[in-house]
Amino acid sequence: MLYIFHVDTGSIVTFDIKLALQSVSQLMEAIERECGVAIANQVLLMSGGECLEPHARVCSYSAGTDTNPIYLFCKAAIESAFPPTPSIDYGSDVDLQTQIDNSLAMPATLHTLCARAHLAQQCCGLAREQTRICEKLVHDQHLQQQGWAAVVANLEDITHMFQLRAEQFQQAFVLYLGERQRHMKLLDNFNADLGTLAKIPILPALRAHAEGSPSPDDQPSQTSETTSEDSGEVLNLLRWISAKDNQSSLEQVADQCSRGLEQFDERLMQSLEAEVNAAVDNANKQDMKEIKGLGERLFALEQLMVQNKKLVHEQGELAQGFLQNQNRASNLGDASVLPDLCNSHRRQLQVMLQNHNQLRDIRRRCTKAKEELSINIYHRLKWIMYVENKMVEVGNKLIIYHESLKRLRRHLEVLQQIHLAPEIYMSAVVEVVRRRTFSQAFLVWARNLACQLLTVHSEELARRREFQSKFDGHFLNTLFPGLEDTPPSFATEAPSDFDNALPNITANDMETLRSQLPDLALAISTPDLSGITQFFLSKSFTEGSTDGNKDKPTTSGSTDILTKEQERTRAPLLSDRGDFESETDTEEFEKIGQAGVDVSKPGVFDGAKQKRQKQLEVGASRSVSPASSTSTNVSPLNSKVADLTTRSSTSSEPGSFQFPSLSATSERPAQLSPLTECVENGAADSSICLLRSGVNGLSNYRGALPPEEQHSPSPNPPSLPQSSVMCDDQQQQHQHPLSGSGGSSPSVGVGATDFMGTEFYMDESLPSSLSEHPADGQHQAIVSLLQENLGNTREEVERLRSILKTMKVVVCDELSSVRNELAVLRDRSNEDKSGIVELTERVRVALSLHSQEYDRRLQEREQELTIEHEYKITDVKKLMQNREEEICTLKRNLLEKETELAEHERLVSTMHQKLEEEEIEKRSLQTRLHQQLEDYSRILEQARIDKEEAVKKTNDERFLEITSLTNSLTQCQKRIQELEENLASVRTDQERMVKEATDKLQIEYKTELETIRSRFKLMTASTMERSPSDSSLEKIERPDVIELVNHEAILAQAREDMKIESAMAVRTAIVKERADCMEKLDNELKLAKEVVEEKNKEIEMYRARTTALIEQSKHYKNMIDRLIKDFKIKSEKQHNLMEKSFATTGIDGNQKEPDLVNMQDETKHSSQD
Repeated sequence: MLYIFHVDTGSIVTFDIKLALQSVSQLMEAIERECGVAIANQVLLMSGGECLEPHARVCSYSAGTDTNPIYLFCKAAIESAFPPTPSIDYGSDVDLQTQIDNSLAMPATLHTLCARAHLAQQCCGLAREQTRICEKLVHDQHLQQQGWAAVVANLEDITHMFQLRAEQFQQAFVLYLGERQRHMKLLDNFNADLGTLAKIPILPALRAHAEGSPSPDDQPSQTSETTSEDSGEVLNLLRWISAKDNQSSLEQVADQCSRGLEQFDERLMQSLEAEVNAAVDNANKQDMKEIKGLGERLFALEQLMVQNKKLVHEQGELAQGFLQNQNRASNLGDASVLPDLCNSHRRQLQVMLQNHNQLRDIRRRCTKAKEELSINIYHRLKWIMYVENKMVEVGNKLIIYHESLKRLRRHLEVLQQIHLAPEIYMSAVVEVVRRRTFSQAFLVWARNLACQLLTVHSEELARRREFQSKFDGHFLNTLFPGLEDTPPSFATEAPSDFDNALPNITANDMETLRSQLPDLALAISTPDLSGITQFFLSKSFTEGSTDGNKDKPTTSGSTDILTKEQERTRAPLLSDRGDFESETDTEEFEKIGQAGVDVSKPGVFDGAKQKRQKQLEVGASRSVSPASSTSTNVSPLNSKVADLTTRSSTSSEPGSFQFPSLSATSERPAQLSPLTECVENGAADSSICLLRSGVNGLSNYRGALPPEEQHSPSPNPPSLPQSSVMCDDQQQQHQHPLSGSGGSSPSVGVGATDFMGTEFYMDESLPSSLSEHPADGQHQAIVSLLQENLGNTREEVERLRSILKTMKVVVCDELSSVRNELAVLRDRSNEDKSGIVELTERVRVALSLHSQEYDRRLQEREQELTIEHEYKITDVKKLMQNREEEICTLKRNLLEKETELAEHERLVSTMHQKLEEEEIEKRSLQTRLHQQLEDYSRILEQARIDKEEAVKKTNDERFLEITSLTNSLTQCQKRIQELEENLASVRTDQERMVKEATDKLQIEYKTELETIRSRFKLMTASTMERSPSDSSLEKIERPDVIELVNHEAILAQAREDMKIESAMAVRTAIVKERADCMEKLDNELKLAKEVVEEKNKEIEMYRARTTALIEQSKHYKNMIDRLIKDFKIKSEKQHNLMEKSFATTGIDGNQKEPDLVNMQDETKHSSQD
């Protein structure tokens, strides 16, 4: 089962466990059907405060059991004016007083025993039922406590999220305030920025991009026309921005920024912080979160449950006794025991009635406790909704302000971009010029490097294979290990084009901007274009070619004599094409001559002179425009080819030509080795290499040769296998010319690399100095060199012809095999066609059968649908009738709502009147408060003056009392000294009197003793003279004689008694005198202490009065502040309530009045606090 606990009423509802696998929205629909709570008013929480999401599954939450149910809250019940009725009707409460009284009045019979036993069983059953109901009530209260804890946890989570949102807004606002002054300055300079933008023109190369048309590089033919048309109308940055986003929008953005900067200031932040703090303080009230005494109440209820169980156990035992007595009486059948049993049953029934009444009282107490807890939770839930609504209101305000702040920051960023647009525009122009220069120089350099390194790598691989073919299998290969290694490929592929989409901006454009904008001239820093071109042009492949030529004689020297001869015959060509990259024409011619004379040293030349000449060439390249500087490291072959093509088109004889004159600024000698024959001008396609040139220009070459030379054998052996190498990368890439290079050197297309006639090679190989200073010997050397090159070319053509023949044979063989395969495929396709025809026939038959079956089923379905349709029509009719009834009820409700609306308007008018009265009362209260504040200030000033006077007076009195006390203390000390002296004198007198008394007593004792002795002597003398007849007289006088004998003992005892009495008398006199002195001293000290205590009490009393006056003044101040704050809150609430009443016309007026009453109660409660 799935358990849902309704916290408002304290009742638990169970659902089918299948709903746990459904979504929470479906569970809410089931709750609406079962409990009648609308989905919009449902709030589902689990322990811990987590809210159930409508789209999540119920089983994804660890809740829904009997000990941990899902807690349901109804917002409508919470918002109502009266608390919901708690669920306490768990069974009837039976009163057994009448039944027991009737049973007690029955006679003592067996039937009475049976009836009383049955009544006892009924009491026992009712006791168990009462216990079950009480446990249910207590359990519901425990669940209500847990539900309230879930609500508090949810409130804390919401408060935490609210605080996080407020902190985020505060952080964003603090950042905004830190930049507010800068934004104000930016807004002040906005008009100046627009004026600056109006002065900055858009360059012609950027005009097409600004107008949204293709790049000027893609339409070179239209550039001049566009420039001429737009020369009269200059497009500046401001106009371009206005075309993208009109001028009014920029002004609107500036206006919005101005209003936003005025709105978002520190005062707004302070007001929002006050609202946030007030909402958080309301949410953190511990007296509302914690239900005081709830734990003790639940503990007391648990104690009642223990007592309840004891009573149930006692009831069960008594009922069992009734049954046992009934069974015994029935078994015995003796009627004499019935009266005694009946009497005992009467007493037991009275005990059971008392227990039953106690159980009923426990149930009543549990029910009342649940009702009180439900009402308490209702009021607290109302407070929770108020606090959460307040946080939602403030949170929405924070979100609105945060979004407005974000929008303001975006607008300010637009203004910032407008402010930085001139500087960014200038830096972009400079960057485009720098990148175009770099990319052009880099591509030419990288393509030359890739083609040369590819040729070098292929040449090295060919040489190694040639040598390895000779060396493999020889017995000497064990002496030379490691000859199987091959060099790795490095930089053999040309890079792809980049920076093609950049606009065609040149240094002249930068100069134009500098001249038109003198204020921004400092922002246009000319890039170091000479440094870029110098790096790629001065460090060309001169060093690589020189190193290659230095290594070649060493390699050839390690081979056989035939290889040396081939190197010697090849040396003039290599020296001509590899070592003369940066030399003048005269030096090149001289080195060619030296190579012809001294074959063993083809690479000898003056290094210092070559370095100086390179510097001269780099300096010349700097004086050329960036577009022309990209072709300075390219062979002059292409320019000569263009000139030769022009001349050959006008000349009638193929053999008649003139040597062209070369200028130092437009052409320079470059590498003409086989490694770079595949490299064309920087403006042409640099991706076409030797093999493609040979294949494409084969016919032209053969046509240009004389008839006797077309089939002549080659005079020279093949120099290197490098002539057969093809740069694959350069064949597949870069099919369009580089922009800007056509201004300095002639551009030659793909056809420029075709093989020309013999006179072309002769003309190309001759240096410019030869045309200016002709000489016969030098001319013969050049002619021999060109004949050698021609022979090498013929050998290459023959090799290509053999390759083509081999390819023809292979293609013929493959063509026959392909024809056979096509015949086989044709046969298979015919077989498959027949199979497909059979399959289509089968499919057609199956489709016909299926269509028949489908038609039959379709008819059956139509019949079923018609029947269902009739049923649905009847249902719809019934539904329409119900809807009509509902429409009638809605009309009635509408009329009621209209009346309520009229009542609500009347209430609003009364509220307006009340509000005006409260405004008047507010003003009067403010005047009273001001008067009271003035009175309190006067009272405080008077109290301060009185306090100072009282303190001064008490200090003076205390000083006088202290002086008097010191005087009395000195007097007391003097009195004590006098008393001590008197005591000493009394002691001496006492000793003297004791001594005198003792002496007197001793004298008296001695005299009496002498008298007694004398009498004794007389008596002894008289006894000597008496006669025997005087015996009677002697008997009479004998007692006197006995006394005289014991008289010494009596005297001694008297003496001791006198000593003791005298000592006691002295001691008592001393003690009495001392007690009198101490009593006098204590009395004086007590008087002094009482005086000091009285003065201290008076001082403390004055202090207490002053503190009380201060506290009273603070209390009055706080009361005044709280009254003002409460009055503001009350006025704001009434204002918000009036706005809500005007905004919502369909809300029940009866539900608004309790809210007003509750708000007034809350304000009264806060004022009382």
